[in-house]
Amino acid sequence: MKLFSRRKNRAIRLDLRAIHANQRARIRAQRRTRLLGLALVGGALLVAAGWGTWRGLRWSARHFFAENNAFRIRDISVENTGDLLSADFVVDYLRLARDQNLLGIDIARIRRDLELRPEVERAEVGLALPDRLVIRIVERVPVASLAAGSLRYQVDRRGVVMDLLSLRRLSEAQRKTIEDLPLITGAAVADMRILRPVISPEVHRALALFQRADRGDLLAGLDLRSVDVSRKGFLVVTTDDGCRAKLAMDDLDQQLRRWAAVLRDARGRALRVATIDLSLGMDVPVTFAAATSEAP
Repeated sequence: MKLFSRRKNRAIRLDLRAIHANQRARIRAQRRTRLLGLALVGGALLVAAGWGTWRGLRWSARHFFAENNAFRIRDISVENTGDLLSADFVVDYLRLARDQNLLGIDIARIRRDLELRPEVERAEVGLALPDRLVIRIVERVPVASLAAGSLRYQVDRRGVVMDLLSLRRLSEAQRKTIEDLPLITGAAVADMRILRPVISPEVHRALALFQRADRGDLLAGLDLRSVDVSRKGFLVVTTDDGCRAKLAMDDLDQQLRRWAAVLRDARGRALRVATIDLSLGMDVPVTFAAATSEAP
């Protein structure tokens, strides 16, 4: 009987433990359910609050800025360093209107569109609140024509290639000015990439030579007609009076000083320089012709 009683008590204790375990499991499940419900309610409230805030901000932005007549464009100022781009052309090209909202202007797009044009070296766009749009343009100035075979383009002082003669709106005076630029011949076709700088060191040296000639400090009264860059490491220059000069790439200033000294001597003797080789250092072979003779 005692053995039976002990077994019965053990069974009762096991049943109580099972009941307690089941109760704890139900309590944990109920807690998880409540927490999940609270999380869902909180998330829904946050979404509703965020949506309401976004709608409120959108309405405020539209009411106070995008649809506010105080920010309508009344003045478009175009400042330009050159004469290839007129203010009216810039406004039409960018599709700007004086009734647009100033705060809706895409400044990055305007700047990008301007700097894609061959005439533009740099553009700046600014807003002068409440109603003024300011556009500043630095034009790319052509300093020489660049020829490679049948291709002929223009380059600026940094060697950036551009095709200005293809622009239909050029005036006759502007077209003639471009056509009369000094010519760089013998360039590589690989260098003829629009809006890209040339790679050839000979072309860059020729551009430096044109800039020195424009300053007139050494080659006063001497007009450079063309520079042949087809020979690696040398420049062959032709002037308007028919002189042909060969220059090395190194020590350009020293060569120009020697050239200037020879020119002064020739003019003092009523002669002109027909050919001169400045690439040999101190030895400078020169041929002269009468100053009154026809330039070849």
